[in-house]
Amino acid sequence: MTEDEKADLDGVVVRYQLTASERATYEAEFRQCLRCESSIDVFKQASEADIARALGHIVTPVLI
Repeated sequence: MTEDEKADLDGVVVRYQLTASERATYEAEFRQCLRCESSIDVFKQASEADIARALGHIVTPVLI
C-alpha cells in the first residue's frame, strides 16, 4: 500500500470522528497478520522455524 492509498483510506473514516481508542483499532489493521492477527509490535527477525510456521499467512504492508 502506498502512502497515497493509505491517505485515501484515512480520508474515508474522517467522517466517523473516531475516538482515540477507535483510531488505534483502525490503525492496527495495517500492522498485523491477516490470518492470525499477530501484532507487528511482537514481530522480530524471522528464524527458519518462524518461516516454516508462517507459510500461508498474509501480512499487510507497513508504512514506515
